[in-house]
Order: sequence, then C-alpha cells, then structure tokens
Amino acid sequence: MSCPTNPHVALSRTPPPNDRELDLDGLCVAIGRAPAGELRYEAPVHVSTWIDTPHVAVELRLATDLARQIDQAPGSLFFVPSGTEFWTRWREESRWVQVSAAPEVVAELLRDRAAGRPDPRPALVAARDPAIDAIAALISREIRSQAPDRLYLSSLATAWLARVHGKDGSADPAIATCMPRLQTVRDYIHAHLTADLSLRALARVADLSAEHLRRSFLQVFGETPFAYVRRERVRL
Repeated sequence: MSCPTNPHVALSRTPPPNDRELDLDGLCVAIGRAPAGELRYEAPVHVSTWIDTPHVAVELRLATDLARQIDQAPGSLFFVPSGTEFWTRWREESRWVQVSAAPEVVAELLRDRAAGRPDPRPALVAARDPAIDAIAALISREIRSQAPDRLYLSSLATAWLARVHGKDGSADPAIATCMPRLQTVRDYIHAHLTADLSLRALARVADLSAEHLRRSFLQVFGETPFAYVRRERVRL
C-alpha cells in the first residue's frame, strides 16, 4: 500500500492534505491540519485519527447514524473502518495525527497478538486513551524531525494499531507509558556517542531498571540498546 495524500476517497470535496506523511511498508503515518471545513468520504483503509486541537465543535454522520455534535477536546480518537461512509464538518482549524492501514495489513500485524485473526474493530467516535496520547505525541515529534527513523515510527504505528484494535498482547503492558523515556534514551545516545553508554548508564537516564530498559528498547526499536549504540557509533 502506498501512502496517499490522504487515506480517504472524497465523495463531496477534496480531502485536506497531510502536512507530512510516510509510507512504512503497508502502514501510513501522517500529521496534518485544516481550516474549518466539511468532508464526506469513504475510507478505503482502516483510518484512526487522534485530534490535537482544543474545543472544536464537530458534526458527524457515520454510516446510517444520525448526525451528532461533539465538543472535541485534545486527545479525541476516531477510528473509521475500511469501507465506512463518514460525513463530518468542523468549525475551527483542526490538527491531527493519523495512522492508516489496509485491513489485511492490520490482521497480519496483530496475528501474533490475538487468538487467530483479530475481529473487525467497530468505529470509535471521540474515544480517549492515555496510551494513544503518548504514542501520538511521539509520532508527531519523530515525523517532524529532519531524518525520521522509519523503524521507530513503524513500531509506534504497530503499538497504536494494537491499542486501537484492543488486541494489545505486548510482553510489557506498560510499554506505551514508558515510550517517552525510551525517546529520552534514544536522544541521549545521539548526543553522547563518545560517552559511557552502558546499559546501566542508560537505565539511569531513563529511570528504569536495566532489564526493563533492555526489554522495552528491544520491543520498540527492534534492537537492544547495545546494538543500537554500536550501529550509531559505526555511522560516526
């Protein structure tokens, strides 16, 4: 799946473009903003959107539901399943972080976390989840960087999808809440490549036990802190 300008097929007007987006081998992560407007569309892929805008009055119609008005607060999470018609009107500028993926990609990603194939996720409207808040902030920060780490973004997007679909079977159930500490460790490594970057030293930076850091770092970044440090030092 290539990452489109916006993962929606417009039925009544052109969707607002994303500011930045990356195609991560079947996953799309994006950040964007749009002034007050209106949009009716059908989602060709699963689309989950985290809103980073305070107090936006939103009117929406999902499938055959009656239109509803929502006073949207920062951190509101919307999920639109593939093939769902969705109409929305927002009355102030809206900013968002978005993760989208084809149904088969989601099923494959979550296969190991669920008993068999995951059940279809029903739509979510203005849901709240502190773990998604943390993941969205990290995605937003990373995708804005000069050289976004694709492996890191893919891990964040996978954690997001697992959370949205209610199939989070991670080895460490607190992984989402410690992600900001892992980002701090990663930033510290980049800024101190010639310093002592032993597991014990990095654990002090993260304020985590050495084993907790090693396990969580491996889960999020796909390699241990030692392997990550070695790879970054080779690139010097």
